[in-house]
Order: sequence, then structure tokens, then C-alpha cells
Amino acid sequence: MEIGHLTNTLYIEIMKNSPRKLLIASASMLAATSLMGQDLNSDNDLQGSYAAFTRSQIEAAAFDAFDQGFEDDVAGSVLDYFKFGVRVSTDFNSNIFNSNTNEVEDVIIRMSIPISVENEEFARHHWGIHYTPKINAYIDNSREDGVDHFLNGNYTATLEKTVIDVNAGFSKTRGSDRFASGNIAKNTYTLRGSIYHQLTGKTRLDLDLGAYADDFKSESLFDRERYNARLAWQYQVTGKTTLGPYVGYEFVNVEQQPNHKAYSAGVKATYQALQKTTFSGFAGVENRRYEGGGVENTTTPTFEFAASYQLTGKTNIVGTLYNTIRASYSDFGRSYKAFGLSAQANYKMSHRVHFNAGLNLERDDYFSTIAGATGNPDSDYRRVYVGGSYRTPIGLTVGSRLSYANNDAGDNTRDYDTWVFSLDAGYDF
Repeated sequence: MEIGHLTNTLYIEIMKNSPRKLLIASASMLAATSLMGQDLNSDNDLQGSYAAFTRSQIEAAAFDAFDQGFEDDVAGSVLDYFKFGVRVSTDFNSNIFNSNTNEVEDVIIRMSIPISVENEEFARHHWGIHYTPKINAYIDNSREDGVDHFLNGNYTATLEKTVIDVNAGFSKTRGSDRFASGNIAKNTYTLRGSIYHQLTGKTRLDLDLGAYADDFKSESLFDRERYNARLAWQYQVTGKTTLGPYVGYEFVNVEQQPNHKAYSAGVKATYQALQKTTFSGFAGVENRRYEGGGVENTTTPTFEFAASYQLTGKTNIVGTLYNTIRASYSDFGRSYKAFGLSAQANYKMSHRVHFNAGLNLERDDYFSTIAGATGNPDSDYRRVYVGGSYRTPIGLTVGSRLSYANNDAGDNTRDYDTWVFSLDAGYDF
């Protein structure tokens, strides 16, 4: 059971820093580990990240070839409050529907206009609204043309001992899905809230709440609603280490499947090993109970560990290792255990030239199949990518990315291989 993919990760010298610094460190790690080069049209269960769309994700959706957001070279200018830009990309896709047979290749022209309105970043009451329409035009399959929408709003209140963070998101997309071939329409609604309260000089209480809904226009994918909560108590053991217990609860409602109730408990910790290295994560156990027959109740060890390492002054590596339980929304299997690894390396050659490379690996083992389904739904998913960008003197950023995704399932009808080569250009006004 996940709450925002280590929502409040990186507690670097936590009791020495202000609540605002804590939140910024948390958000930075969240963006780094949850994006990992993903396009928001892809499956949002790849890494178990149930977070609402963040500003970083919305900007990455518009500029996903090199994962850059807005660049403002003039501190304190009016751009701190209103920003917009234009992104254009050309994708050469070898398998636009993620099909096992009769693969269809195409060239897709995409144009995005990211728009952002927010007050000052360090305001005591910080708010922001971010919207990105994304136009998709297929050269050979024009019937798949459409417009994706990404909308996000956030509010953060930084009080004397408390930080309150609220994030709401909505997306309306069409695209291929990891668990079903085709160009599938999907609406996603998210609402997430967090409260971090400093009890004493060395103790803190964290509460994370989330509500998420996925609506699919597909006969192979089922609508899903998830509601979860996690409460953690953290204690500063040393200047480098925080440690404490957590308890969690999740309720899941999946169309045409039994409801789930999950209870979890364990330990959450952060360790600042060196000035350049930080580890954060949790380990515990989850008991998941299902209403009705067909699936036995399960008790499973769960964990999620994230790390960030500054290899050099120009190179940073981030990664996440996880083992979790997810509620399947496909017509093939019910809940499944997901064990995976995500990693990304970022190299900043100069203030104009950036490179990145990464991978996603995940093994999915289903507890049972849906009545009437045949075959083995267990699968291994792999994705690797490499890309780079160059920011010209006039402010135009150009770049490219090559990615490969492979799904190797027990049922061969769920197998697929997809190559995508992208060329991108973007400008912020």
C-alpha cells in the first residue's frame, strides 16, 4: 500500500531545518523518484505511485523528452506568478497500441502549452494552479488524434510547527496502457493531503491522506477507486538518522471485482549517510482482506527504499526499490504483488547541456485470476531510456530521447515490445 510514493522522503537534518525546507526536500525526492522519465499517458501503477499529479509531472508531460520545467533566469520577476510556454515533439513509435501481434507504427506530432499561475515559492501560504493541454496528431492513424488535459492545484501552509499540504489533480488522456492494447481513453482524479507537525525538538507526527479514481473507456480495463491513509511518528535518533513506526489503511473499489481493505504497519526511516548521499524508506507488513469469494486474504511484507547520490558536481543518481501490493484494474487478474526497481542518472554538462538515462524493472505476481480468464497473468516489465537537451542562447530548448519498453507475460497475448524515438523543442515566455 502506497501513500504518494514516499511523499515525505528525504528528511535531511530534519529537526535542524524549517518545515518549509522539509517540504521542499520531500517534493524534490518525490519528483525525482516518481517521474523517472515516464510519460503520463503510460500506466500510473508502474512504480506504485498513487500520488496526485504534481507540478513537476505536469511540466514533464508537456516536455517529457528531457524532464525540464520552466526556466526563469530573472529571480523575482513577474514570471514567479504567471508562466506559459510551448512544447512541440515528434515521436517515432514502433508499436502505438502496445500490441502483441499486428503491430502498428506511426509518427505522432505533439504540441503542449503549459500554463502556471502561483504566488511566491517561500510564501507562508503558497498556492499554485497548473494546466497543460497536449495536442496529439497521428500521421497515419488520424482517427487516434486527440487532446490530453492535465490540471493540478496545490496549497501549502507553513505554520510555526506545522506544514499543511493539499494537492488536487485531474487528467483526461488517450494512449496505450501496460495492461491492455489499444488507444484507451482515461480520466484520473486525485486528491492528496499531508500534515507534518513537530511535536518536540526531536519528534514529529506525519499524516498522509489520499483519494484516487481512474475511469477507463475500455472493455478490458475496470474503473477503480482508492482511499488511503498513513500515520507515522518520527524521532531524530542522531543528527543523521530519523526513525519511527507507522500504521496505514487502504480501501479499494474496483468495478466487477471484490472490494479490498488493507491494514499495514512498520517502520519508516531516513539516513543522511554523507553530504552527498541520502537514504529514505519504510519496511513493514500488510494484511489485505477481500469481500466475497475468489481471493484469499493475504499478509505480505512490503517495503520501499529511495536513495539519492551526488556522484560529482554535475552528476546525480536517484533510485527506488520497492515491494508492494496493488489492486489490478485489468480484466485478467485481481490483486498482485509488485517488486521493482527504478533508477535515473542525470548529468549536467553545462548550464545549457543536460543528459539523462534510466530504467524501470518490475515483476508482477497475481494472487488470482478473474473468473473466466485463462492463462498466466504474471509478467516482467522492463523499460530503458536515454536522452539529452540543449538550451540555446535565445532560450529555445531542443532535445531527443530514445526509449524501449518490453512486457514479458505468462500469457503471450500480453507480451509486447515498443521503441520510441522523440525529437523535441520548447520555449518559455
